[in-house]
Amino acid sequence: MKRMLIPIAAVSALLLCTGVQAQGYVGAAGGWSRIGIDCTGLASCDKTHTGFKAFGGYRFGSPLAIELAYFDWGRATGAGTLSNGAGGTLAGTGKLAATGYGIGLAYFTPVDNDWNVALRLGVARNKGKVTATGSTGSVEDSRNATFAYAGLGFGFQVNRDLTLTAEADFSRVKYGLLTIDDKSDVHLISIGLRYGF
Repeated sequence: MKRMLIPIAAVSALLLCTGVQAQGYVGAAGGWSRIGIDCTGLASCDKTHTGFKAFGGYRFGSPLAIELAYFDWGRATGAGTLSNGAGGTLAGTGKLAATGYGIGLAYFTPVDNDWNVALRLGVARNKGKVTATGSTGSVEDSRNATFAYAGLGFGFQVNRDLTLTAEADFSRVKYGLLTIDDKSDVHLISIGLRYGF
């Protein structure tokens, strides 16, 4: 991850020093999310939910921009016999919720007068929070870890400042319960708006 932060910081510093006109923008989007957990042995498992993201950035008179983002990667739920992380099992239900903050670069390229494509690459500090509930009570644990994230989006220019977006974002999350650690892919497919100022 440190190797990715160095080029992002270098390009960001270069853009800040160019002196060209900057354009700020903010946006938000929501839609379908998926956390690719391993459901082996569970009586029921749902990996999909809804998620959203909020972001803001600056374009420095070029196709490149630097962005900050918040991701709600959604949640996954399951029921059955779950490991309690201490060598035993817990019969009940479990939930994994994933969120994160990211910084990265976005590259915007026009397709025609109204349509554009956005490519994103950065690093995200993602948090996986597990809650398991059974007949003997509930237990909760969370993990924080840094992963790369990537995104691909399409935008339709509604007017000079407002863009309708359809985007896909991808990253990973670390999660666990007590002494158990695991990792999973997270996906967010969203529709939203981006406002430039």
